[in-house]
Amino acid sequence: TYLQEVNESDIMRRLRAGQSIEQILKPYVPEYAQFFDLKKRYMLLEGDQNTSKKTLRKMRLNLERLKLMKPGLGDNYALVNVPEYTVRVIDSNATVVAMAVVVGKRKMQTPIFSANLQYVTMNPQWGVPDSIARNEVIPKLLKNPNYLTEKRMVIRKSYDLNTPEISHDSVDWNAYLKEEKDSKDMTYKFIEVPSKKNGLGRVKFIFPNKHSVYMHDTQSKSLFKRKVRTFSHGCVRLAKPVVMLEHISQNYTTNTNEEVKGWYDSLKTKHMGLSKKLPVHTAYLTTYVDECGKLLVFNDIYGFDKLQKLNF
Repeated sequence: TYLQEVNESDIMRRLRAGQSIEQILKPYVPEYAQFFDLKKRYMLLEGDQNTSKKTLRKMRLNLERLKLMKPGLGDNYALVNVPEYTVRVIDSNATVVAMAVVVGKRKMQTPIFSANLQYVTMNPQWGVPDSIARNEVIPKLLKNPNYLTEKRMVIRKSYDLNTPEISHDSVDWNAYLKEEKDSKDMTYKFIEVPSKKNGLGRVKFIFPNKHSVYMHDTQSKSLFKRKVRTFSHGCVRLAKPVVMLEHISQNYTTNTNEEVKGWYDSLKTKHMGLSKKLPVHTAYLTTYVDECGKLLVFNDIYGFDKLQKLNF
């Protein structure tokens, strides 16, 4: 994670050893440009009688969050700001790509963490997570025997499409409903095969993490027209996935545009590795100073602002 841990015992040990306070605290000084942009904006608005106390408090909450961000977000990185429903790719403090996103529902929140983008998958298959299989796919299959065909899904013993296919009517699916004490372990895997109508769309961006969260295309384009975009199971859906694909392939791989277009158009699954590091950070910033210096204020969609205590 990008959040910095303050080691109080180490600070005291170094003080007793005679080190200067400036030297000791140097690693904890924020280097993230957004911290200084928001601090500058706060100092301007603090003296303005037209600025509400609510806005000032919100800015202080986010200054606290920004202070905890480690130096080392990177010169180049992708930042998903969850309450803003936006992802930006930053290059030397300049935004080079920005687009709307859909994030996790309140009960299935997009987690706050950092990981490095490792590869991009074009024409992905979707390995349905066991929880979604139990709670959503199996109930629909029991009601509609044609459900899997309609959704272009197949069943395997693993997420490998090269393994033998299993007929849905050879299994008693009632035994696998939901994760209850008497339900069986989920020994079957549902896979949506690659297609133009795949639920993950045509491309996904993988930055391995313990949350199994990634960025991906989506069939539900209409959701990007909504002001509130908390609809996913935790993953980040992109409004302009091809724009992201083009930027990544041109700046973080050695592949040509022709190669990438060929893989994309083939409708066959292709994994494209990166030749350069690109960290991906998810953040929860309910205030943000944009590239024009304008203060943006966002709703506290997960209730984090209410839970956080101020230190100043």
